[in-house]
Amino acid sequence: MYAIIKCGGKQYKVSEGDIIDIDYTGKAAKETLEITDVLAVNNGELKTGSAVEKAKVEAVVVLDGTGVNRDKKVVIYKKRRRKRF
Repeated sequence: MYAIIKCGGKQYKVSEGDIIDIDYTGKAAKETLEITDVLAVNNGELKTGSAVEKAKVEAVVVLDGTGVNRDKKVVIYKKRRRKRF
């Protein structure tokens, strides 16, 4: 069984137990995220449109992105001559 969901303007094919990387949702780690934008569900037969209007996907946030390591900011400078600018 799998479902195609829409989250953050992107579409993802998910099934039970999958780990996916999505954009920032504002949820903290270990919180439950409920996604109601389900585009298709395949449970032996593919269902789309009005057949999946009430379907939803529940997910648990594993990493919230606040503790992600980032490098120092790189400053780019373009040297120009003193004449003709």
